Amino acid sequence: MYKRALMLTAATVALLAGPAYAANTNKTQTTDADGPIDVTSGNTITIPSSSKPATVPAIEINSATASKNIVKIETGGSLTYQSTASATGIQADAGSTGEIILGGTMDLTGSGATKTGIVLGLTGSTTGVFTGTVDSVNNTLNPTGSTAIALQSGSLLKTQGDGSWSIFLPSGATVDGDILANGTINTLPTTANSTASTGVTSIELDGTTNGSLVVGGSVESFGRKAIGILTGGQINGSIQNYGTILTSGTQTTATTDKGNPVAQSALVVSNNITGGIYNAGPLSQSDGTTTANIATNGDLPALLITTGFESSASAAPITIGGFTESAGLTYSLFNRGTISSAAQNVNIDAATAVDIIGGSATNLITLSSGIYNSGTITAQASADANATTAPQVSALVIGNYTNIVAPAGGTYAITNSSNGAATGATTGVGKITASYSGATAGQAIAVSIANTGATVPSLLNQGFITASAITSDTTVKTLSAIGILDQSGTLLNIDNAGTISAQAYASVNGTVAQLDNRANYAQAINLGAASGNVSLTNSGTIIGDVVLGSFNDTVNVSGSTTQAATITGNMNFGGGNDTLLVGSHATVTGDILESAGGVVNITVQAGGTLTATNNGSTSGGRVLPAGTVANISVDNLDVQRGGILGLTLADGFNINRTGNSGPIVQATSTGVINLEAGSTLKMNFGGFISAPELSSGAAGQAQFIIFDTASGNLNIANPSQVQQALTNGIPFLFTGSVCAYGVTGFSGAYQCTGTNPQGSTHSDVILTLQPKSASDIGLTGYAAAMFAPANLALANDADLGAAVINAGAPVGTTSLDATTGQQVYQKIYANFAPDVSGSARAVAISLTDQASSIVGERQRKLRMYARQDGDITLWAQEFGQRLSVPNKIAAGGYNNSGFGIAMGADGGSISSGRYGGAFTFYAGDTSEKYPRESKTTSEWYMLTGYTDWRGKGLFFDSQVSIGYGHLDGRRTLIIDDLSGTQLIKRQAEGKRSSALAAGGFSTGFIFSSGGTVLMPQFSMDALTLREEGYTESGGGAGMDLHVQPYYANSVRAFLGADLRQDLKMGSFFLQPEVRAGYRYDLLSGQEKLKVNFAGDQSVSPTVAPGQPFTITGPDPAKGNLVFGAGLAVTTDAWSV
Repeated sequence: MYKRALMLTAATVALLAGPAYAANTNKTQTTDADGPIDVTSGNTITIPSSSKPATVPAIEINSATASKNIVKIETGGSLTYQSTASATGIQADAGSTGEIILGGTMDLTGSGATKTGIVLGLTGSTTGVFTGTVDSVNNTLNPTGSTAIALQSGSLLKTQGDGSWSIFLPSGATVDGDILANGTINTLPTTANSTASTGVTSIELDGTTNGSLVVGGSVESFGRKAIGILTGGQINGSIQNYGTILTSGTQTTATTDKGNPVAQSALVVSNNITGGIYNAGPLSQSDGTTTANIATNGDLPALLITTGFESSASAAPITIGGFTESAGLTYSLFNRGTISSAAQNVNIDAATAVDIIGGSATNLITLSSGIYNSGTITAQASADANATTAPQVSALVIGNYTNIVAPAGGTYAITNSSNGAATGATTGVGKITASYSGATAGQAIAVSIANTGATVPSLLNQGFITASAITSDTTVKTLSAIGILDQSGTLLNIDNAGTISAQAYASVNGTVAQLDNRANYAQAINLGAASGNVSLTNSGTIIGDVVLGSFNDTVNVSGSTTQAATITGNMNFGGGNDTLLVGSHATVTGDILESAGGVVNITVQAGGTLTATNNGSTSGGRVLPAGTVANISVDNLDVQRGGILGLTLADGFNINRTGNSGPIVQATSTGVINLEAGSTLKMNFGGFISAPELSSGAAGQAQFIIFDTASGNLNIANPSQVQQALTNGIPFLFTGSVCAYGVTGFSGAYQCTGTNPQGSTHSDVILTLQPKSASDIGLTGYAAAMFAPANLALANDADLGAAVINAGAPVGTTSLDATTGQQVYQKIYANFAPDVSGSARAVAISLTDQASSIVGERQRKLRMYARQDGDITLWAQEFGQRLSVPNKIAAGGYNNSGFGIAMGADGGSISSGRYGGAFTFYAGDTSEKYPRESKTTSEWYMLTGYTDWRGKGLFFDSQVSIGYGHLDGRRTLIIDDLSGTQLIKRQAEGKRSSALAAGGFSTGFIFSSGGTVLMPQFSMDALTLREEGYTESGGGAGMDLHVQPYYANSVRAFLGADLRQDLKMGSFFLQPEVRAGYRYDLLSGQEKLKVNFAGDQSVSPTVAPGQPFTITGPDPAKGNLVFGAGLAVTTDAWSV
């Protein structure tokens, strides 16, 4: 129950009890004394503001003569009553007959609270009846009926103050006549954007209205707890909206998505409405009727129909009758416009467009003529990482104790209409949408039917019913999107000719991903609570899972030449004796699940395709629901001529594995499987197929029972097609054969020998697969090393395992030959290996070795000027480097390139030598060469201390370094099928740190002659590096690796010479320099990593048990030539 107390304040009571007339400078008016009152253009009635609450209205309609009770403020005229608490603009007394016509402006803004623009049916403290007059000019919808209020187009009624109303009919009062709001009503809080406002209401009808409320303009309420229209009393007529009914927490566009005041509903109905609710819009695709809007950005539904809104004590049953529009259709809730809820603040608990909720079994809400939508009903909300509650977003909610009845002569309680649009149209049709996006858990439901006392027997969809829940964080615990959710058990008939879809996923950097725990549920239809047989007829599109009840359900999927019918999602029939018909122009793709004891009768007609994706162990990446059978459990299966049946091979059906699920398609003891002449069988792979080793140690085989029936009940009219489909469909990674027990047409090599694993009283078709070895395929290097462990890991990753197999599966009549197959799988399996290129060691050597490092270059400069006096010198040098190692048969090569900068300071003297320190930063990328798709980004930070001493021709330099590196590696695996279609893309990321320590010395002689300097030298360098262990993420259970820490060491000797020429160029020297030498590493630099596949890190963050294995990288050359060159410009003060 929604509850809001809207009671007359003490000030208002004083107003109602005050005298009928009081003199002022600009005096208040009464129709008895001054009527009829006509404020013409350019004229105004201005009541001075007061620090005391008002006691009389600006205008009171109180004459016993109806002709005097016409109050008209014409265009350009105005009534102003500002900054006075409890002010009332116009009061229409009980017992009076008249009309209020506003074409100009009524302004009750400024300070003060509890104001009322227009109040009806009050005389002092007494309520009664105010009767309108016939007004065919202003009331064109009802020209012969009575009109009580007519706000003309262009008029403005503006009321400000907490607890205020713009139009108010108090409880106990009655208005006979229509209320027309064709102008603008603005109702504002005392303080704009205040989060302490007690709320305002633009129109509140708590008494009885014998007429209709018609909005042709804008009814807008602002501020915290603001309500647009509230009908607490009965309306013996209709609510019609041709304009806008709006509530918003802020009056202007919010500059933040947090902390804004929260408005309430745009339209609240809490009593009977005999003539229904109509939100206008185009009657057809060619109609130009303006789209009406009912909208809120608050936390209550945009349209709320509920009992006892103001007080539970006033709760009573509610009946919403039918509205009949000009096109002749009659519905209780009739929407051709837009009803929307778009939360202004993030992290709200709920956002709902339409909510209909009764109070109890005795306070039931009945929509006697159903719901029709050809417009838009939409709700949306978002959350950031600070949300404490998962937002619940719903478009249309049929709450507890609500009865939706199909209209007279109609079939469906809810109709989401195409509005006459062409087949497949995406605009101009009914749309019911709910969407959530954010960084936390959330739920979106397009149509929700509650579990207690709700009744919705049928639904027709010709438009779009969609739910979307998207998060940016894969670690959230739950995420769900449901198109239609019925918890009442009463929705037993759905006819879909449009689109019903649900999607729930994580979006990370633009890439769609599952939640880590796979708890993202996308259900197009959930009728799991059904209390009887369900009939689901689909001639349109259904995307998402379909959950049915435990009775005898029927799903009929049939399209046409103009519109194909599809269901893409898993179907859980839930028990009973069920039926699935896949008709012409129809495609069903997904798991076909049944509860234990239940069966499905499946017929695939000509032009129909059923692709069953059951994998024998999971559904949607999650463990099967309790009591659900993993295989396709049928009573009868009939694939007719022209029909296509697709089945899925996965390890869960491998009968040579412990805990297998048995046959893929299993008939009951009396069930029959017919594959008629002209039907087609296709096999797909839903995961990796592994074959346990035999006790002898030899490789085993995988076996699958494709079909299983009682003996004689498996009829295959075209056995050669089935035989070819099974044998020709064997992918490159396997060899295999097919045979049958007790099936006519399977003879010779196709007749199984030995014991039938299902028993001698069964007829079965069995497929046997023998996996190839790495040597059979011709794999080398990384691919050969990764083949066996990767295959074990792929058994736990259905999607990736299926892609690896299907990369070698025939496409049409094209199959892989041996040469192409070797190339395909050399690339695939090579990319399962970690980065063992040794590039981190090579980069560290390049940065620390005296022959190639920047600090080594600085030392050479110092020794050339060692005989010159110098102060402490600051220096800096930027540099770039590129390393390249070619591919080898056993291991891959790489390219490394990057940029760095070194800066330091040194000083000393001629006699004692020079000493200094430097900081070096280097950032680079290492990309492994084809067929590897691996890139490692590295950043290195290094501190170096160094010395330089020079005697008479002899020099001795030394340095020592410590460094830290951060490495971010990404392995990418892209798998295509033979047609070039991408099957899957995975990326595993491994971040780790590295530390190094290095040192070395150089010694040699310096010879100079004129401007020529020659320095032969000998160097020794040593390095030790540790790279931390890491566990990859993002690649899935079949790709992520756990890599143990490893050490790399190096001890190198260098022998070479440096030659420089000083060329005098006036006031400076030009100094070209070259150096050459040979460097030899005394230790092996081959990287060897101990790794194992990490398993599913989302389920368990610990490393999955498994035998670690060693992968070895390329063995770098121990010796290599070193060349270098430089050019310097030097003066007495500086050198560049």
